Amino acid sequence: MKDMLHLRIVAVASNVAFLAYGVALGLIPVWLLHLVLLPVNVIRLWQVGSRITVETVEPRDIAPAFRLTRPRSRSAIMRRNPQVQALTSTIHD
Repeated sequence: MKDMLHLRIVAVASNVAFLAYGVALGLIPVWLLHLVLLPVNVIRLWQVGSRITVETVEPRDIAPAFRLTRPRSRSAIMRRNPQVQALTSTIHD
């Protein structure tokens, strides 16, 4: 999440820089675009910043489904099932 915060800070800084560049050279499309993008990036920066402070105050539990474990393939699950093993052994015999 901190990476997103840094990206939003860079986005706001680049909007300000390009806004100054567009105004200085009279490039209406450039300064108009960055004039529109600046409030969007400022709002997103505020949202990311408030989310980081909330997460540091109230840490969330990670659900067991989202733990970093390797998912099992269907064939691995079926090999461990005794009913499937019995069925496949009768078919192959």
